[in-house]
Amino acid sequence: MESLRNFLKGWMGKALLVLFLLPLAITGFESIVRSGDDPNAVAKVAELNVDNATLQTMINNRRETLLEQVNGDASLLNSDKLREQMLHNLIDRYLIINQANQLGFTVSDATITQMLMAEKTFQDASGKFSNELFASYLTSRGMTKEQLFDSVRQDLLVTAFSRGIINTGIFAQGSIDKLMSMQSESRPVQVLRLDWHSFAPQVQVTPQEIASYYQKNQATLKSSDMVDLTYLELNKNTLPVAAPTAQELQQQYQSYLKNSNNQTEYELAMILMNGSQAQATLTSLKSKLDANQADFAALAKQYSQDEGSKNDGGNIGPITQSMFPNDYDTIMTQIKTLKVGQVTSPIKTNYGYHL
Repeated sequence: MESLRNFLKGWMGKALLVLFLLPLAITGFESIVRSGDDPNAVAKVAELNVDNATLQTMINNRRETLLEQVNGDASLLNSDKLREQMLHNLIDRYLIINQANQLGFTVSDATITQMLMAEKTFQDASGKFSNELFASYLTSRGMTKEQLFDSVRQDLLVTAFSRGIINTGIFAQGSIDKLMSMQSESRPVQVLRLDWHSFAPQVQVTPQEIASYYQKNQATLKSSDMVDLTYLELNKNTLPVAAPTAQELQQQYQSYLKNSNNQTEYELAMILMNGSQAQATLTSLKSKLDANQADFAALAKQYSQDEGSKNDGGNIGPITQSMFPNDYDTIMTQIKTLKVGQVTSPIKTNYGYHL
């Protein structure tokens, strides 16, 4: 018992206890685990089922790692303890995912697509994204693209959400020390509650005493600036507003140019394709668009391989350097020669060919 107490008082014991308490601090005790309503579920965290297939995959992967460490001696492994440990790990993971979902945290398909396209595992010898390598990877693991996206999204949510919690002051050092004492030692405690309201009439505080206390303690009484705000809410549906005149629009436009240093913002839609026929296919699509024989949004939904934008008509919003760090200048050279609504020739980037 004394060894356990000393361990819990050390930095490693504290770290393990904080990690154990993290899911409880995030979600509360009442929503941790109950029986799943899916016949294939081994547990349920809020509305998320912990299915047996996922648990068994984790157990198998962990077993292989442990067997390598013990030179293949399976007699040294406790299967029941291994299953229990992996189940607890999954429950912790699902707790964080559930809380992230409740707070509206998510990772877009476009972000995951860009990450996967930059992953060297899926790039051929020339450094380009290879659909063949990507498909082979999915086949070797028995996964669909949707399952891979969901797995990557969950990994990113768990990593980002856990880091965000751990990096805050949610566990102060003093609170952890008190928690260590409570966990490792027993102390008798007596609590006496006094109703302060019954004593308040007997206490008199003068303005001079308040001023004196403030002068002595003003350094600890500082707070952020606050404003008392009174406002009037107007309903645009009942408030008549005249349409702006051409002169007012021009004045507003000139003001915008002045404030933005005359920098023009370009909002783009794109069709992205890869493969040996990508350039030829996009050239054919451009001919149809130039002849007004097709709709760009419809073609993007049919042909584009960018999962994050294809269902939105190919729209990627205002273009920035961070979107195409290696090809931004190449793209902008063509964009600046176009008028609104016109289409570029196929542009080759690290992601493939773009229209």
